Amino acid sequence: METTYPSVKGPTFERLGQPCVAFHKYDGSNLRFLWQEAKGWFRFGTRTKWLKKQTPTFGVAMDLFQATFATELLATLKRHKEYRGVRNLVAFCEFFGPSSFAGLHRDDEPKELRLFDIWAQGRGFVPPREFAQNFGHLPIAEVVYEGPFDQAFIAAVRAGAYPVGEGVVAKGTFTRRHQVDVWAAKVKTQSWMDELARRAGQSDALRGQLAENLLEQTVPAPSDAPTPG
Repeated sequence: METTYPSVKGPTFERLGQPCVAFHKYDGSNLRFLWQEAKGWFRFGTRTKWLKKQTPTFGVAMDLFQATFATELLATLKRHKEYRGVRNLVAFCEFFGPSSFAGLHRDDEPKELRLFDIWAQGRGFVPPREFAQNFGHLPIAEVVYEGPFDQAFIAAVRAGAYPVGEGVVAKGTFTRRHQVDVWAAKVKTQSWMDELARRAGQSDALRGQLAENLLEQTVPAPSDAPTPG
């Protein structure tokens, strides 16, 4: 059962030019919610640890998920024949509030969840267009762009041409071992990167995040492309 969300990298040559669907990347924390047919929604956590309702900061996420997604998400599975027979499921949501930034949250602010991916046993991750079409009636990460994942799109995101704060996650599909799989790449806005740099001046933790983001968000120049053969 795939319970941990894979790490999403920045723009890379292997994805440039491929068709994609780009989703709003909310500035928050990645949470996972596990469902089994025999147990219901029985566990939730961050990328690295399991949580309880009493857990500081993140504990409220369980009630938020139950109120917003738990029932209707399962009802949606039943309405679509491609999900019939699914016995295990992981829903991935972004958890954030009005002042959340780089994974830091204020406990005195209201929080919300946005569904951004689903893993279903026997199917893997739901392809991006299918995800938007079948689950778009729920509070999901909004689609902000459909088209080629190219340098022009990356530059437009960086320049703030789309209504996003932190950036976008572009997703597309490819075939591996006769099965459709999903690729993903993050693109951050320059305004968010500038704010991270400003705050990193007062925080060792954010300084580390800044270094990681600067490396991750470096778009390869054409001369850096790998040489065939």
